[in-house]
Amino acid sequence: MVEEKSERTERTASQCQQIIEFIEQNGLITSAAAMQDLGIYRLASRIHDLKRLGYPIYSVWVTSKNRYGKDVKYKAYGLEVKGVDAE
Repeated sequence: MVEEKSERTERTASQCQQIIEFIEQNGLITSAAAMQDLGIYRLASRIHDLKRLGYPIYSVWVTSKNRYGKDVKYKAYGLEVKGVDAE
């Protein structure tokens, strides 16, 4: 049981690091990008972990069209940069 929790903690830390690196390279991350590019299925949970660790994460609502032409909204997350205001 202790080993299982330790392994989960390491995996969570690794996922958090992957998310930070993705944001630094791409500016923003969405749940779809996290799943497709990183294999992370619980982005909101990892964002919560990062905020708890003190990372200045912000979110913005994005609107786009789905494959049926309907408007859909979803959140994208970014890393605040000192001296630059997030929208």
